[in-house]
Amino acid sequence: MEVKGTAVKSIPDFVRAKHANRYDDWFKSLSPQAAAIINSPMASSWYPITEAMVEPMQKISSMFYGGKEDFATEIGRFSSESSLQGVYKLFVKLGSPGFIIGKGSQIMATYYKDSVIKVTNEQSHSVTLEITKFPGMHRLIELRISGWVTRSLEICGCKNVQLQTLKSIAKGNDCTEFSIKWN
Repeated sequence: MEVKGTAVKSIPDFVRAKHANRYDDWFKSLSPQAAAIINSPMASSWYPITEAMVEPMQKISSMFYGGKEDFATEIGRFSSESSLQGVYKLFVKLGSPGFIIGKGSQIMATYYKDSVIKVTNEQSHSVTLEITKFPGMHRLIELRISGWVTRSLEICGCKNVQLQTLKSIAKGNDCTEFSIKWN
């Protein structure tokens, strides 16, 4: 599985923003392969997901969050906030939540090579997002995606966004299924 450089860039940006005084320690803890990617990810390049995302996020977990994985939603929220700036932010604010999630699932599929992410069961204040193909899925990636989706809906103007993971590829299910509701 490979991930686009634009998705990778938010990881070192997150560490710089939230843990600036320990950035160098975190960077030095990475394997040479991961450090080479994190040092200067090219937006249009593809990288192995383990070295580009999973390993760096595992190091963040162990160094800053006591080994807990739920921080990955924070990285997803951070990524959404930084990627939906300028003209994109206006586009998101003007679109309906279902439209935004639909476009978001198409965009995510272009960030994660060989993945299939689709919207199912769309209602006026809820939607189900399914990831039916994602080789090498890791729980940190699922959490990151859930944070990205949640923050994107908040930027869109949705209130009280609630996301539940009903199924998880990382936990052995045949798909990852997010049930998302908002006011």
